[in-house]
Amino acid sequence: MFLRFMQKTSQYQITPIFRMAVKKIHSISIRIKPEMNRMKTRRVQQFVNSYFALSALEASAAIFWLASIQKEDTDSFILGFSFSRFLMIVFLFFSLSAALLGLLWNLSSKKVQQYFYNLHKRNVVHGILIRFCVFLFFLFSSILLYTGFLNPADYRLYYQRLLPLSLFIIVLSIQSILLLQRIESEKDEKFDSSAVIRNMENPFEKNGKTTQTQIIPSMLRIADSHDMLLKRSIKIFLIEVGIFLIIRITGLGITPDPLDWQPNGMTIQYWELIAVFLSGIALLAIARIFQNKIPQRFQTILFFILIWMIASLLWTSISSSEVLKHSYFMEITPPNHVPYPASDAAYFGLWSESLISGLGFKNSVVSRQFYVAMLALFQLISKKNILLTIDLQTIFLALIPAMLFVIGKQLHTIGAGLLTAGIAILREYNTLLLAPHYGVSNSKMFLSDLPTMLFFLFFLSACIAWYQNADSKNKAILAGGLLGLVSLIRSQFFLFFPLIFLLFLFQRKKFHRKTAVSLLFFSITLLAVLTPALIRSISVNGTLFLEDSDIHGSEIARRYSNPAEVIPSQNHLDNQDKSENQEENHIIQFILKEPFYVLHFISNHFLKNQIDSWLVLPAGLSFDLTAEDLLDTSYHQVTQRISNQNIFSLLFFAVFIACGFAASINNHGLIGLLPFFLSSCYMFTVAAGRYSGWRFVLPADWIYYFYFSAGFIEVIQRLFKNFKSNQNSQAVILKKERSALRKSGFRYVKPFVLFLVLIFIGSLPVSLPYLIPVQIVQKSQSENSQTIEKMAAQYGEPFLSILQQVNQENLLIKNGRTIYPRYFEAGQGLTSANPWTVYEVRDFNRLGFILLNQENTNVIIPMDSSPDFVPNSADCLVIGTQSNNGYFEGSWLIFPEMIDSEGKPLIFSD
Repeated sequence: MFLRFMQKTSQYQITPIFRMAVKKIHSISIRIKPEMNRMKTRRVQQFVNSYFALSALEASAAIFWLASIQKEDTDSFILGFSFSRFLMIVFLFFSLSAALLGLLWNLSSKKVQQYFYNLHKRNVVHGILIRFCVFLFFLFSSILLYTGFLNPADYRLYYQRLLPLSLFIIVLSIQSILLLQRIESEKDEKFDSSAVIRNMENPFEKNGKTTQTQIIPSMLRIADSHDMLLKRSIKIFLIEVGIFLIIRITGLGITPDPLDWQPNGMTIQYWELIAVFLSGIALLAIARIFQNKIPQRFQTILFFILIWMIASLLWTSISSSEVLKHSYFMEITPPNHVPYPASDAAYFGLWSESLISGLGFKNSVVSRQFYVAMLALFQLISKKNILLTIDLQTIFLALIPAMLFVIGKQLHTIGAGLLTAGIAILREYNTLLLAPHYGVSNSKMFLSDLPTMLFFLFFLSACIAWYQNADSKNKAILAGGLLGLVSLIRSQFFLFFPLIFLLFLFQRKKFHRKTAVSLLFFSITLLAVLTPALIRSISVNGTLFLEDSDIHGSEIARRYSNPAEVIPSQNHLDNQDKSENQEENHIIQFILKEPFYVLHFISNHFLKNQIDSWLVLPAGLSFDLTAEDLLDTSYHQVTQRISNQNIFSLLFFAVFIACGFAASINNHGLIGLLPFFLSSCYMFTVAAGRYSGWRFVLPADWIYYFYFSAGFIEVIQRLFKNFKSNQNSQAVILKKERSALRKSGFRYVKPFVLFLVLIFIGSLPVSLPYLIPVQIVQKSQSENSQTIEKMAAQYGEPFLSILQQVNQENLLIKNGRTIYPRYFEAGQGLTSANPWTVYEVRDFNRLGFILLNQENTNVIIPMDSSPDFVPNSADCLVIGTQSNNGYFEGSWLIFPEMIDSEGKPLIFSD
């Protein structure tokens, strides 16, 4: 109360009164100091008594547990115990005796009490003891992790016998650290009146200016932070409980929608969570050694690169051919046995091939166009090697854990960032291992889900930095540009714009000119990045849509039905505009007709997205799962995982998630909730389309393990204050540092260059056709016929016979590039729900591919057996007739520029 009074009255000129008051307090503190020391000694005695009593109980429990394990009949040393187990029991008996002696000695001797109280004064001994306890904790935790979970097949018996002793040492190490920390904290629990007296002119000023870190207000913040964290954690925890009850009572989020109900995404197991935590401890310990030798910014960069490298090496270590062996989106088939894309992935792959061939997007508005441009660049770098392209994409997407680390550090600490990144790395690793056995979306597929997540994280990190320094033009431009780029992958991110605008205004208590200028830069950059794509969309179909309405519009309209019914076919409509208008009218009419039904399925899918995101953590899974169980699919049993039998597991994660939310709010206010707001907004847009789960929520389902990491590290920090990361307070983050560049005439150059770079990147989907020369020119029948005549004149047969048959039967000759050749026997085809015409199941053996040219042609060549190899993305001629079944039926496939073993152009025939 005294501190709060002095804080409120410090603005008045009462320095003489304050000086007298502090001097009085100082004199009183000198007189009562001996009594205070005796009180502290008694508190230390209580802590030490509790420590020894708990240690004795734990040692007794470990002895009983170890002795109760089945005895060895063949390796008995004494009393049926093996030699190693006998030694462990002896050690535990020694620990029990030491704990009891320590308890009795502490109760009987005042010298011992004084010794423990004075221990904190011996800084060297104190530090060595803490480091030794950390070493023991890390060592025995690693032993249990390896023997029990990483290699259980070889060390299961060792794990069972080491478990009692190891757990005892782990718990004892934690207790010892807490005791040493508590003794250390005793010397900090005092008011330094002499420090205040030394600054007597004005205890709240420094160098004539009021500082942001004042003596008394800082003490108040420290005192209040614990209370605020606890109160906010309880409130958020109660909200979690309320949502859980709503789900269990109403069935929302767990009742399948008859139209579409996808499984939840991959989760991690308990042992992986422990492994990530231990790895984070090791990295933080290393960083602590060099914290005074390496600048903090450079440390952050090193961590970022290290995480990126670990993720890249771990993810690419799994063979792409093995991961995609039975993939729905990248199916491996003869003749080339290469994972060519299928379904949605084939859509992106084909358009990327069109880009690198200089044909661009032709007369179409392509969905996910920025991702298609990225894929085209990967293919250019790899020279169209599909496996190398996959690896390049995987390495690029390995930036996801690194960006999660950056965001974790921005909103909490390095520890929270490391834990979040580790979870993300192992989750994707699990996904890649499970991919051959189950339909998942992963970093090796040509899908937009993970690229969307990566650019969402880019934008979120830039947005956080902008919110923390709202007047920065560079950060405003970067945030606006990245929002534009992620909108070019998933257009619903453009809906973030008004939300970002409102949150920004709400965060800034005072609105001034610099704030308005910053918002203006953000808005202009966003629109500038989207402008090339919007202009092209208007020129192609007269709309501002950034997606292929032929695909998404009709599908969304179909989903707004009860029961789901396909709206009238577009073939019955006069033009595309009418089709789009009909789809829009259908959706609006259905919402007006069935508002409660629409609200129900949106709520159902939205809560499912929240549940699936929550269950990325191992809540509800068995703790006994090991590395041998990474292919276990029990994580899909959502209803069972959130049932009452797993209530303690759910409560465990709920508590830490609540702490994470509270800690983020404590540190950064509304900014701390920005990841949750934006991720939930994305989940809502997905639910509004009647989608949920699986890859549809993948860009945002990291949100709860992010807050779990923040909460877990927050609790660890408050328990072990000595290992608290160097966390910058919001006041330090918001502090403006004017560099020489800002003071110079170049202060406008950096924002302008950044603005141009973002516009250039955003224009790549539109500009690539102008940067890459056209490589495919669709020729006329006569021109293609002349090409065959030249081959016939130079090589003779079989080209003479082909030319004769072309003239006699009026066969058509088409030129272009083969894209994704696949061979199927009769009765076989791709497993996609809506495969392309060339990959549909048919009753004859055939080779199918897309002939890439200005028109794109579905080509099927009947063949009795599969050829050994058919070149992909190679210039070719196809000779045949147009089938009534919607494809071009080829008789010959010729590659003029590729020579066979006889020195003639490569040729395939039916």
